[in-house]
Amino acid sequence: MSRVVQQVTAVQEEDHQQSTLDVPKPVKLVAVSLLLACGLIHLIGAPEHYEEASYIGLLFYANFAAALVGAVGVYQNRLWAGWGLGIVVAGGALAMFLVSRLIGLPGYEEHVGMWLGDSPAEYLGIPSLIIEAFFVAVAAVAMPRSRQSEA
Repeated sequence: MSRVVQQVTAVQEEDHQQSTLDVPKPVKLVAVSLLLACGLIHLIGAPEHYEEASYIGLLFYANFAAALVGAVGVYQNRLWAGWGLGIVVAGGALAMFLVSRLIGLPGYEEHVGMWLGDSPAEYLGIPSLIIEAFFVAVAAVAMPRSRQSEA
């Protein structure tokens, strides 16, 4: 094998080691399930939220798509395309729900203080918070494993 090919192979192997995360299968399946649930809840709520504030509905659709990509990434043991994206999806949704209920979002101020919602799609807010918080907690436990395996 030529020296250039050996160097490229070594770089690819090093990159693969740094960008993957070895997590026990049950933990991975829980994380995938939580991300899929987060995405599905946002898909269910997207049409109603689109009617109220179109940008929020579009963010709900984007959450669904990113949750699918993140779930596949977690399943494939990808550190940033899975776990990192999942933290952005779940943690971002959790943070934005809290912001929307505490101080409000542009064109969505009427929901300040409305924690339980007033429609079937909005009743999914609290279950979504629980699911998102669980995913972030699972990721917080799983992510340090990557640092330990790199050392």
